[in-house]
Amino acid sequence: MPDLNFMEDYGGALFTGGGLHERLAQEGKSELVLTITAIRPETFPDTKYPEWILSFGQNEDELRLKKQAGRLLYAALGDKSSGWIGRQIALSVEWKEWEARDGKPMAGFAIKVRAIPNGVVAVTEQTRQDGRRYDDLDAKIPF
Repeated sequence: MPDLNFMEDYGGALFTGGGLHERLAQEGKSELVLTITAIRPETFPDTKYPEWILSFGQNEDELRLKKQAGRLLYAALGDKSSGWIGRQIALSVEWKEWEARDGKPMAGFAIKVRAIPNGVVAVTEQTRQDGRRYDDLDAKIPF
């Protein structure tokens, strides 16, 4: 029987908004760029249907992909999971306030997801502000 490594197969915990916020603050980043290494469906007690879990390799938390974020990645990466493997995504957080199903006010950090297009050389504050992509290897990158 092969020697299996639990962390390689299952990763760490799932990303949470608060946990990701703390990590970004500790690392001095506005977003975390990760490469998708595996995808599996999983059903949770609070869901009727399976949701995708994105893995990012050894010793990295996994992402429970909610439907809204999944739609954004689907538009950028396609509908087949095999086309997502090896692609990069960026995770960030946003403070949200909402009303729970029972009417109670809730607040917390929500995880935001965006796909990184193939070939992007650099994403800087300038590229975020002006919305331009610098995906040509010969493009001038504003630093």
